[in-house]
Amino acid sequence: MTIKLKILACAAALLFVPAIRAQQPAVPAAYQIQFILHEHQTGKPDSTRTFALTLQPGSKNELKAGDQVPVKTSPDKYDYRNTGIEIDCRLASSRDIHPGSLPLHVQINITSVVASPSGGSTLLPIMRNANASIDTVVPLGQPTSVAKFSDLANDAGYELEIVARAAPMPQ
Repeated sequence: MTIKLKILACAAALLFVPAIRAQQPAVPAAYQIQFILHEHQTGKPDSTRTFALTLQPGSKNELKAGDQVPVKTSPDKYDYRNTGIEIDCRLASSRDIHPGSLPLHVQINITSVVASPSGGSTLLPIMRNANASIDTVVPLGQPTSVAKFSDLANDAGYELEIVARAAPMPQ
């Protein structure tokens, strides 16, 4: 093959690159990530809470909801402990996003006050904590269970579902 023919073949191939790129769907500017937390006691549904974040490709957002609970540390002194839920979510960069699915890293932490130990000091309540660190790929528009975990001390447990959608464009 002559050099002229090779150059002509390369030039012809380069003409098709823009057409191939134009056919690939564009990655949305942002996604709405919905977190659905199902809680159960003794194997029966207890409550469901829903949280949502909007993320851009390559970004990380966090959500915290709960209370600060006073814990007596001495007869006249209190410390405050965070209770409730913390969700950190990182969305992959746009080059790692493929049509129809979304790669996510999710960190979830759930903390609650159970009670003071029976017969024990009221200075030291029992804090229940459940957390998970999840790398997953979620199909767009479909509820997807990404974690199930139980409290070993009782029959309480959690299931985390995620629903991801392209965020509506502002008008």
